[in-house]
Amino acid sequence: MLQRDSADSAPSSNLPIRTIPLAFLDQDPHPTPLSPRSDKKRGSIAISKTISKSIQSLSSSVAHKLGTDACKYERVDESFLQARQLEQNALGPWALFVLFASSAICIGSPTVWNTLLVDGYGTLIVSMVLAFVTYACFFAVLLELMVMLPFNGGMAIFARTAFGPFAGFLIGSCEAWEYILFAAQGFWMIGETCSQVFATDPNYAPLYWIPFGIIIFAANMAGVRVFVVVCAVLLFINVFGGMSVVLPSLAYFDPRKYVVDDAINLGFFNITEGEAMPSTVALLWPTGSKPIWPGMVSMLWSVSGLEMAPLVAEEGKDFVKNAPRLMKYALLSIFSVLAYVIVLVPCVPPGISTLVNANDPMIDAFLASYNYDSLTDNGTVARVLYFVLFVPDILLFIAIYVYATSRQIFALSKVGYYPTFVAKVHVKSKTPMYALVFSMAMSLGAALVLQFEASGVAGQAFLNGSLLYAIFAYIAVAFAYLKMRWYYPNLKRPFDLGPIVGPLCAIIVVTSYTSALANLFQKEIFRDTLIVCISKLGVMMLVFVLYQRKRMVETPEELFIQRYLDEAAVGDGSRRDGVDAGAWMRDVREELLEQQARKEREMGENQRLEDVTFLRESHVTKA
Repeated sequence: MLQRDSADSAPSSNLPIRTIPLAFLDQDPHPTPLSPRSDKKRGSIAISKTISKSIQSLSSSVAHKLGTDACKYERVDESFLQARQLEQNALGPWALFVLFASSAICIGSPTVWNTLLVDGYGTLIVSMVLAFVTYACFFAVLLELMVMLPFNGGMAIFARTAFGPFAGFLIGSCEAWEYILFAAQGFWMIGETCSQVFATDPNYAPLYWIPFGIIIFAANMAGVRVFVVVCAVLLFINVFGGMSVVLPSLAYFDPRKYVVDDAINLGFFNITEGEAMPSTVALLWPTGSKPIWPGMVSMLWSVSGLEMAPLVAEEGKDFVKNAPRLMKYALLSIFSVLAYVIVLVPCVPPGISTLVNANDPMIDAFLASYNYDSLTDNGTVARVLYFVLFVPDILLFIAIYVYATSRQIFALSKVGYYPTFVAKVHVKSKTPMYALVFSMAMSLGAALVLQFEASGVAGQAFLNGSLLYAIFAYIAVAFAYLKMRWYYPNLKRPFDLGPIVGPLCAIIVVTSYTSALANLFQKEIFRDTLIVCISKLGVMMLVFVLYQRKRMVETPEELFIQRYLDEAAVGDGSRRDGVDAGAWMRDVREELLEQQARKEREMGENQRLEDVTFLRESHVTKA
């Protein structure tokens, strides 16, 4: 039985964590005479270490008083954990890559990159570069954390490890809301698109959600392997279908005509007859540099998604080994595809002034290049292309975020942040069925608000709230990284950015996203959105403080954090073996699998004995 020992008991000798006495670490096996200068230097180092350890001790004491010690944890047995265990090692390297790439490559997301063309092509390009750099820094930080702590819970586990269970609940809820609202935007968008394709009343658009919702629900309930196959098909249509539409349009490639000259039609210039045309720089940046930072944040709708990668830790095979390599490939893929599309598509018909309002800029560029009627003009070719290419794109978008929401809610429920019954999995497919139902219900409910209140405060809050929740989580993860880098130097890091590059990436993330938020909050709609977001989180935190914190569960992840994490805070990072969280979880999962197999063998043996007994009794009765 996996239970936490009492506070005064020693750790079991068969645990995967090696405990090395501190006195042994401080001993010098070959002492040498020290000069006065070296003795002074050593005294300075000792004082520095003492101060550092004192700060760490005080910080740990405060964190425990206001965090772990403020919660009540229930000990659970193997049956509890086995009823809440996803399918182990179900996803090999290719399956992991499909999930990572699918989460990142959603070119036709509900709010696409082409909306930034309203401020000029130059603003779009600079925002894209800044978004790539900032997200790459966040990606690097996330990658180090997720293989250092390969636990369930996504970004919530990093916040919980660094700042305690209250921060874990808060960031986990932000992440869950991000995924819920992104999926809701997908449902809303797919209904609007199908209404245009089939020329039906937009008020009945929610009826189109039903068949697509059934497809996503069935794919998830069939198991993660089947779900990955569905994602692979949709990903192929998304990437190769979308890019193949762009290729014929390149025959009309003319940056001067469709990017520079067409900027006049954006409405920022009032040129009278005989007046000279503005300079190229003015046409590329008609509104100056002010929209660049908000534009960088808006680009997150096109480059976000890989933050859900830690949620696959339990289902991925050799996750710690495979995840860094595959996530790098996924990131390069999304950057390459987006750069290809963003750089080329505005340079073909119909021009940036028209493309800014396109649902799918690639399809609209193809239609304009060959003089086909657009979707708003009920063009037959447009209807076919939107249904064959754009609808699968949005369906992939919804599927990935529903999957992420279900795994996030599953992880939070398993540890007790939400009711624990929600974390139960299906006996055969190992899908977290209650979390899946709850995820889809929340997304569909939010989509209904978008459908009928899109122009109101609530609808706008749901549209923009996903972005704010994501940025809050990104900033929190960066701060968690900075603390763990300094506070847990002995925590084993299979992917290590180093003491300079890692903190630098985290600082870039914090600085970029914080300054971008400051720019966004100059708009009234984002201030209203912030109030709605904080209100929802405030109500959830109140429920957690008053009720749920007293019903937490001592899962293996929590056991590691509470008992062994402080060992990683000892010393200056000179221990070569480190405290290996991955080895801990691997041993725990192997033990659970062995216990489950033993239980199944015992049940099979008992069934066999019952059958033999029944046959004997039947034979005696006949005799």
